[in-house]
Amino acid sequence: MIIEPFTIPETMPSFEDQEHEINFKYEWIGKGMFAYVSLDWVKPLADWIGDKQCLEVLAGRGFLAKALSEQNINIIASDDYSLFESDDCQDEATREKFNIDKDIYPVFKIKQEDALTAIKNYGMNSSVLIISWPYDGPMASTIVQEYYRIVSDPDNAWVIYIGEFGPESRTANETFFEIMEWIDDDDIFEAAALNYTSYVNNKDSLNLGILGEEYRSR
Repeated sequence: MIIEPFTIPETMPSFEDQEHEINFKYEWIGKGMFAYVSLDWVKPLADWIGDKQCLEVLAGRGFLAKALSEQNINIIASDDYSLFESDDCQDEATREKFNIDKDIYPVFKIKQEDALTAIKNYGMNSSVLIISWPYDGPMASTIVQEYYRIVSDPDNAWVIYIGEFGPESRTANETFFEIMEWIDDDDIFEAAALNYTSYVNNKDSLNLGILGEEYRSR
């Protein structure tokens, strides 16, 4: 697997006007960075994670995994790579919708596995599950419930979710939002969440949660 060199930016740049901001957004989405990864929020996120083992699913090119790894976080990242690998296996409709470049490669060593396979293989010993921009629909709730079924210590297992909320959300669905309990009183995590910057006109945010006990099955 080719690993493409990449330097994680310190912060999202400032813009002269909205036109430049919109162009920047679509430039980076075209490179496969759906959530803008920068050190100003990754560093405090790494402080919160500490020595916890992380599993990132739907990791795409691995921008977040690379950033966390460079902060000495133990992380395994997986993606089925349907968007990026080649013309033969790209998800053409999604790639064309977001004008994602062809012939782009991971920036981090990605396990080429779908989310449920990765959870089966690595979820037991991972106390943090990271999900960024899951498709609209049941995917996110299915992933989280399977993770809590497998993880060795569900009472000390966390979900980091980067995405949107509400009835107009373009990520996850109402079931996911209902089964999760969101944590908003963790000062260290909130330092990361407050620094998270979304692209212009996007409503995504950085969130910490756990699966409600009544939705867990062992």
